[in-house]
Amino acid sequence: MKAALLVRERVIVGGVRVLGYDNERGKGDHRHIEGREEPFIFTTIEELIARFVHEVEAMQRSGS
Repeated sequence: MKAALLVRERVIVGGVRVLGYDNERGKGDHRHIEGREEPFIFTTIEELIARFVHEVEAMQRSGS
């Protein structure tokens, strides 16, 4: 049986979520980016954190 792990990471700019990852019950693993919601495959917490940090840094470089 897979252990339950609640994951929520997000970046909010000016009161608007511009990037977020979560695994809400009923929806499964997904991310929010620029107003869209899309599925993603969760592997490990370390991979999720690395991906999140990479995307935040890319947003900072692009000025998003």
